[in-house]
Amino acid sequence: MQYIYAQLKQANTCIGVSQLAGEVIQDNLIDVSDHAEPYSLLGQAYDRETGDFYMPEPKPLPPELDFTPLSQPMAAEDTTALQVEVQALREQMSTLINLLQQKDA
Repeated sequence: MQYIYAQLKQANTCIGVSQLAGEVIQDNLIDVSDHAEPYSLLGQAYDRETGDFYMPEPKPLPPELDFTPLSQPMAAEDTTALQVEVQALREQMSTLINLLQQKDA
């Protein structure tokens, strides 16, 4: 028999699903062997009182990540600064992608 466990982090959110050969008793592992689709539990929260998994309400983005559309056009100097930042981010992403591809090769 194979045992399937949802691995929880401190906030009782499922961060992993493991298939194990034997039974394990740990506070952060919840037996989900009978669950039809255990991998669908990833990212869901676990209610220890009811024994149910549920999708938690999303947390609001911090102000620096709020992408609310601007109500006024940006000034030319702001646009130029933004373009420089975007180009730097593209270069960083390209470097990361290359590193990942080299690692997998």
